[in-house]
Amino acid sequence: MRRFTRFRTKVNVMLRLVGRFSWTRAVMLNLSEGGLLLQSEDSFPIGSEVEIEFNTVDAGGKKNKRRLRGEILWRRGSRHGLRFVRRRSRKS
Repeated sequence: MRRFTRFRTKVNVMLRLVGRFSWTRAVMLNLSEGGLLLQSEDSFPIGSEVEIEFNTVDAGGKKNKRRLRGEILWRRGSRHGLRFVRRRSRKS
């Protein structure tokens, strides 16, 4: 039994390793409270922390850019399972 309900989706996203500048295209295939499933032609190492960026549209039709952070938990072919993580605070 799964911990969180998963919702099927097909959303184009941008993905990159945390701290890197270059983004790659990916598709979000499902989403839950705990994480998501991505499909990407690029391969990301298990355990790496990534940023996911995508657009949403509010009820008024305004586009909003969203950015999430996750950790790659597993990889099978072009599919990557991610768990959401909180952004680490920067120490001064």
